[in-house]
Amino acid sequence: MDKLVLCQQGFVVFADCRVAGQGVVVSKFVDGRIRCNDVGTGRMAMRHTLAVVVVAASIVGASCSSSSSSLSSAVVTTVRSNSSPPTSATSAVSVTTAGSSTTTAALSAPAAPPGDLYQPPSPLPSGKPGEIIWAERVSGINFEPPQTVWRFLYHSQDRTGRDVAVSAFAIVPDSAAPAGGRPVYAWAHGTAGLGDQCAPSRDIKNNIPSFAGEVAGGNALVVATDYEGLGTPGNHTYLVGAAEGQAVLDSIRAAAALPNAGPVGDVVLAGQSQGGGAALFAAQLAVTYAPELHLDGVLASTPAAELEQLATTEPSSPYKGLLLLVASGFQAAYPTFDPSSFLTPAAIADLPKVANECVDATVASYQHSSSSDLVTIDPSKVPAVANLLAENSPGATTPGIPVLIVQGDLDQQIPIAVSASLATKYCAFGLPVKRSTYAGADHDGVLDAAHDDIVQWLNARYLHQTAPSSCS
Repeated sequence: MDKLVLCQQGFVVFADCRVAGQGVVVSKFVDGRIRCNDVGTGRMAMRHTLAVVVVAASIVGASCSSSSSSLSSAVVTTVRSNSSPPTSATSAVSVTTAGSSTTTAALSAPAAPPGDLYQPPSPLPSGKPGEIIWAERVSGINFEPPQTVWRFLYHSQDRTGRDVAVSAFAIVPDSAAPAGGRPVYAWAHGTAGLGDQCAPSRDIKNNIPSFAGEVAGGNALVVATDYEGLGTPGNHTYLVGAAEGQAVLDSIRAAAALPNAGPVGDVVLAGQSQGGGAALFAAQLAVTYAPELHLDGVLASTPAAELEQLATTEPSSPYKGLLLLVASGFQAAYPTFDPSSFLTPAAIADLPKVANECVDATVASYQHSSSSDLVTIDPSKVPAVANLLAENSPGATTPGIPVLIVQGDLDQQIPIAVSASLATKYCAFGLPVKRSTYAGADHDGVLDAAHDDIVQWLNARYLHQTAPSSCS
């Protein structure tokens, strides 16, 4: 039994958070989890997680005051993180309030899509960020130990805060969540292209997140978002940091509601290329956007960062076609963005084609073109474009958690100086930042070259070990 008081406007909870020496504190209750502050270190941590949240109207109306001892209390019987998970499609908690009878409520498994999972209801019903719209089990992918694969549609927000439907997939262990909550490994994928057919959740078997089976003893909840507009109606907001970061965080919230997924505990973010930037944005947004999540670290492999610098070097690289993805992504997110401010008329004419193809086709189309075939001016020299590039470059604010940056010295897509500059920014925040470069590795090959170092670092985060740093 835990004595909880849920107060109006925010569902603040006063709870006994004494676990492993932590003190009793006033904590925040969000999405079934109690946020406890270690009074000794100030570190925020998730403890006493609930499998399901059921709030009776009589509890919501409880009297609140500045003193926890004077608060009207309720007794909530919870499904503990070290308990066996429910075997049915629903989970329940029993709630008893002073002067009332016990009431029981249940949370059903997600609804199945009535047709195409990627076509959201129209109009889109309102929902909280991270709320599942519908989900479906995915067969034909087997894991050892056994795991269940889900593909789902969930609520997130675009850069302006507008409610949008985003697709994702998750891999949920069949085993019970360990004591303290199930660890979460949230993956942000690299550039796939702009066509809906390129969304990783449409081909899960060939898009299993890197290192997913090697973290947390294979008992992690693995979740991977497609990002806004990739797989679903509308244009993909490629390299729009807020939209991508929020999609990552909301995918975690959504995956936590899948059968046997939670309660969830420590979260580690990871991403490659476009996803490296998305993971970093998720980390820096989480403090205000998803404060209930307990983030322990972020891996950024060859992250898309320092976009002004990339805009200068990309036109002369074999990957110059990626500039059209950036132009299309910004055009989707910013109504006043004018791609003609730096793209040639021929490149602008190609934007509709690029919006419907995967990245390999786009890169191949422009690989042997000259820079003058695509751009009329260095994009970073156009003030309005430069502002957007800066706005969507991670590193403006601190993520507040350990950071690992890896890059190969033969990377032709992202200059190695980009990760060096980014690491310097994060070091200035006083974070434990480890940046490692790998001789002979290219943009994607670094995932293999850095494999052992990455897996060791990821698992150390779940174990709460001291994070290494290369900051001087």
